[in-house]
Amino acid sequence: MRVNPLRIDSSQFLQSTQSLANGFHFSGRLKTVVQQHKGKIVKLIKLTSLALAVAGLSATLVHAQDGNLSTLQRMGNTSTNMVIPTVAQEGKNADAIRANLKKVKLPDGFKIDLYAVVPDARYMAVAPSTNMLFVGTRKTTVWAVTNRNNGDAATEVKAFAPSIKFSNPNGVCFTKDGFLIVAESNRLLHFPAAEYFYEGPDVAVGVIVPEGKLIPVEEQSFNHTGRVCKVASDGKIFVSPVEQAIRIRTGETGDTAL
Repeated sequence: MRVNPLRIDSSQFLQSTQSLANGFHFSGRLKTVVQQHKGKIVKLIKLTSLALAVAGLSATLVHAQDGNLSTLQRMGNTSTNMVIPTVAQEGKNADAIRANLKKVKLPDGFKIDLYAVVPDARYMAVAPSTNMLFVGTRKTTVWAVTNRNNGDAATEVKAFAPSIKFSNPNGVCFTKDGFLIVAESNRLLHFPAAEYFYEGPDVAVGVIVPEGKLIPVEEQSFNHTGRVCKVASDGKIFVSPVEQAIRIRTGETGDTAL
């Protein structure tokens, strides 16, 4: 289904706004009130038009990113900007974290230090072959954390697969053969080569559970649908709450998969 972006004719809109504000459609006491507050009414309606324009742009962007998912499933190119911004690893934020870490009491022989600055970090998953770190969030980003010199701290943090629109990708985990699983509020994705092809915005992806099929849509809530995933040694994927089991190798679901 093609979704057309929201279009607003500003000249027609302002003309009708001015007509309304001048009280042409009102009479008596109501007309007087409208004329007295004409400036506020015009300002309010202009703000409303701006909000509608922003909503239309957001809807267009979401539609484009949903289309990107289909393109990536075909190993296609989405034309997303190849330059992915990185998160600063030094500065006031890092210094504040290090200051807090000094207050942590540890047993003798242990130490703690900052490994990476990762905004809104939640669950983490380490790739089995390269030790790449992937971090989920309760926002719209999955982070790829790189340690290029195998040192004590990460050297780069940037968004993973930014051409895909994630929704609360809290849960991340790996299969034993290196498939990254991302558990969102109501969708389950897998990335067969995430640890090798994370540098660019386009990454091969597969849909395990489509949007709206992980739990009933009416039960979905942003505050209570931060998923956690775990892949068992036999290939079963467990996602909290464990209401559905999927066996990757056979496609079996429910009690049959267990």
